[in-house]
Amino acid sequence: MMASVDINHSGNYGLLNPELGSLELWESEYPVSSVCRSVIQPCLHPIWKLPCELLSLIFTKLIDSTNMIFHDQGSHDDSTAIRYTSQVCGYWRVVALSCPTLWASIINLKRDGPAWIDVLTKRAQSLPLRIYADIPRKTTTRKRIRKVLNRISQIHTLHMRLHDHGLVWNDIWNCVLEPAPLLESFHLRFQIKGWVHIKLPSPLFFNDAPRLRDLRLKNCMINFDSPALRHLEHLELELIGEEIAPLLSNWLSMLHTLQNTLQSLTILDSFGSEEFLGQVHSVVNGDVFMPYLRNIKLMGDLSDCAQLLNRLILPDGCSLFVRSLTARDEIDFLVMQDALSKVLAGWQPEGACSSWYMSVIWSTSLTLPCGYLKIRGEQGLDKPQLDLEFACSITSLAPILTSLKAAPLQRLYMLDLTITDHHNIPESNLTSILVDFISSASSVEVICMTHRTACIMLPVLREISAILQDNSEDGHKSYPSILLPSLRYIQFHFIQLADLQVRGMIVSYLQWRHVMRADIQLVTFLNNPYVEEVAKEFCQIPGLTTEWKRTDMG
Repeated sequence: MMASVDINHSGNYGLLNPELGSLELWESEYPVSSVCRSVIQPCLHPIWKLPCELLSLIFTKLIDSTNMIFHDQGSHDDSTAIRYTSQVCGYWRVVALSCPTLWASIINLKRDGPAWIDVLTKRAQSLPLRIYADIPRKTTTRKRIRKVLNRISQIHTLHMRLHDHGLVWNDIWNCVLEPAPLLESFHLRFQIKGWVHIKLPSPLFFNDAPRLRDLRLKNCMINFDSPALRHLEHLELELIGEEIAPLLSNWLSMLHTLQNTLQSLTILDSFGSEEFLGQVHSVVNGDVFMPYLRNIKLMGDLSDCAQLLNRLILPDGCSLFVRSLTARDEIDFLVMQDALSKVLAGWQPEGACSSWYMSVIWSTSLTLPCGYLKIRGEQGLDKPQLDLEFACSITSLAPILTSLKAAPLQRLYMLDLTITDHHNIPESNLTSILVDFISSASSVEVICMTHRTACIMLPVLREISAILQDNSEDGHKSYPSILLPSLRYIQFHFIQLADLQVRGMIVSYLQWRHVMRADIQLVTFLNNPYVEEVAKEFCQIPGLTTEWKRTDMG
């Protein structure tokens, strides 16, 4: 919103006349000396002809971009952008001071003193304030924090990142006990190493925060029974100690309360444990339907993630992000299989991801084989997305892939297979699981392989394709004539091309694909030294282009 601006363009900072748009026209009307010429010419630049409304929009975008830098990248601007902008010239200053919205954001509490904060709030007039505060470990900041928090009744956005919870704790404590009638977004993140068990007091905002829609907490907890939280649309809890984090039953009770408003949910290592005394159970019968939830992100123990996900009924097309590198037993993967199947069953093929990326990394730790499975699919901001990361064994890999086969993976675009440290890996079990999944994903166009992956998978892909072709010709069953029929691009990482057997296997597979009329068009060798003799072998394959690249890892 911009106040009325009365600017006399004939002043010292304009000398603008719409009919005199160039220095030549000016001189034809008013002969000037060479000294005056150097003064007048800059005043005729098109920048001085911008309307006040357009300038105010440009200044507003400048402030918005500064806030975005703080929020997304965690950096902290010096809050000097709008101050310097208002000091360019008199014209710009009049426009800037006539826009209260430009001064309603307080970004820097490291260098902005109490006096400057008073200036900002005065220029913002009665508009709601937006506070973005990165609070260092310095006592000099406490007065500035107190100055800001005393205006909690005027604050619209309050995002604070603290590096010492003891420094300003009393001020925050008093702040969250005061009414906040205009508050819509409240972020409180304690950037402290290790587990810190902080619980905010009740009643939150004196139960008077009717507009609060966005709540994000890190290393601190609140009482979710507060009426101030009944209309949340975005909820994020991160690194809440398991002594005070909600139990599964409490999460379900909380989500049941928010089921008609919540649109996004993020739980990052914030599941409580029944091992600690004092945890109170809530009782929720049946599953919880979340009709407006558009994305859910879970990170933590697989058992907690799977059980919560299995108790939720999500709307069709809800995006799902799950990351779990710990599992208590194989049953957790079966529960996750059921949960994924239920979620993905609501994805319509026409609304699903236009391209999927899947990564399977397999290695050994001592004598125990360990797999790392990553799936990502996305189409756009308005389309569902899937992002899964699991650490799993061979037996637990199968149920996850089984649940994914039921998803609309007809558009799986890229497959990354990384198998290393092959000792103690039962290759027959691993390859059978992977081949079974690949047979249902005929749209893969790009595949990435390591040296060990190529040695294991290329012969199997060719052998299974030959069997499928024979069965198809016998008429017993309708089979594809070749696995990965859409494959056009192969990327090899650290392939030992000096090994004649390995090189011959790759060339043989590429030639066979040509005979099957399913040519590979491009092969990239990453971090492999270029050898002209080797390159000539691949150049003899019709329609094939090879390239040699080196990454930073190389």
